[in-house]
Amino acid sequence: MQPFREESFRSRPLHRAAAAGDTEALAKCLAQGINPYAPIDKGITPLFVAVRNAKEAIVSMLLDRYQEDLAHVPKTVKDRSTGWRCRPILIAWTVEECERAVTLATNCPAGIPLHAQVFVWLYRMHDGHRFVALDVGNRSKIIAAFRFIQQLFPNGVLSLDQSDYRENYDNSLQMACGYSSVEIVDLLIARGASLSMGSGPNDRTPFMAACEMAREPMIEHLLTKYADRFNPTSRRQDGRNVVHLLVQMQKPALLERLMDRLVQYRVKKFGETDSQAFNEMFCYRPDSEYAYDHLWYYVRSPAMKKLCAKYAEQYQLDLSSHLNDTIVLEYLIREGLFLDYCYKTIRNDLSLLRVCGRNDELTMLHTLILSKRLAFVKELYRDHGEIVKSIFEVDSREPSQAHVAMRYLVQEADEVGLQFVLEHHREYYVRNVDKLQESTVDMFVFKDLLQKSSRIVDLLQQTFPELRDAISIAKNDKKQAYELDNGMYVDCGV
Repeated sequence: MQPFREESFRSRPLHRAAAAGDTEALAKCLAQGINPYAPIDKGITPLFVAVRNAKEAIVSMLLDRYQEDLAHVPKTVKDRSTGWRCRPILIAWTVEECERAVTLATNCPAGIPLHAQVFVWLYRMHDGHRFVALDVGNRSKIIAAFRFIQQLFPNGVLSLDQSDYRENYDNSLQMACGYSSVEIVDLLIARGASLSMGSGPNDRTPFMAACEMAREPMIEHLLTKYADRFNPTSRRQDGRNVVHLLVQMQKPALLERLMDRLVQYRVKKFGETDSQAFNEMFCYRPDSEYAYDHLWYYVRSPAMKKLCAKYAEQYQLDLSSHLNDTIVLEYLIREGLFLDYCYKTIRNDLSLLRVCGRNDELTMLHTLILSKRLAFVKELYRDHGEIVKSIFEVDSREPSQAHVAMRYLVQEADEVGLQFVLEHHREYYVRNVDKLQESTVDMFVFKDLLQKSSRIVDLLQQTFPELRDAISIAKNDKKQAYELDNGMYVDCGV
């Protein structure tokens, strides 16, 4: 985001003064009674402009003004947890607005739940009031109250964490961490800006903003000086945290510098083990219709793959955790990621071979074979032959997973994989020739195999004499279809 230009705010003297860093012009505007909280498009206030343009003197002046105005907010409101931050205070600026606010105010704010209360700060005192809560619980006033609320929206809100009551735009502290100076960040935090509150469309925290912009001095400053003020592993509204963002942006160097600190934060804060902390941070299961939208999809660059493989081993990645319609182990096997760690984990726990992956269609053993991980599969058959064979041949569903695997091997014309399966499981398949035929010869793609992958057809004929008649019929059907097509071309004069 580029700094704001003065000429962009020709009709907004306060914004123009903030962009230019003109303290005299700013002081003059404030003395004339111009509202410093009124935003323009996308919640951009004079403070937001000054922060982006790194105009520290302007930021300081606007924060002084905010502190003066905030002094009129009752301490009882500010002390009621953080609820008032989530419901920013509206502003009545004109004389008419201040009068109307008092007219619609409740005499008993405590009688309205905090989450339903609407607070209004009055620029001008009216009947001794500078701060009121609207009587939104009174049926006789509720329509007038909500019309008045809409009237006040353009005035902005009395808050450092939000600039617009209607939309959650990026706030000033997030902007400061992403683009401005350490000094301005310190000023904002000292005046009450929250490091733990997210802003913008995805509720991004200030720390996330610093990480996304790869501002290492700012990141270090926040972690060193304000470690007790925010959770560096918190998630955005879409479920992502800084780990996911850095992986997605292919920033392995920054991720490596942060990982241990993030893990140790969770260990101390939540009493987790190193492994639990890592798995909690790396886990990302968005509510998305796109199956690829997860952390591991973004592990792409060689450097990021190498780093994440190291972390998988170091922190014991949970391979059985769910990942959209599958589990982490299946995705890693299919994509060839962290295979050494996957194989080591399977050797120590053969029950993982029984776990089903995508749509509960195939076990991890079938997935290993279909993904061409045969060197490891041969090791498993050598060392644990009977156990592994029983897993492959389990008949817990219809069609069986062994027959589904056969379909895939034939369909993909995977000669090596098919040869391995037939070598170890021929007896299983011949127990039910009808199902075997359904999984091979009767498939629609088999007709194409007759022409394109004759070796697959020959292998099936040699291994299963029981299929020779069916294969012969399929060949004749293919030949007749070819002759029929040829005759049509001749008749048409082609």
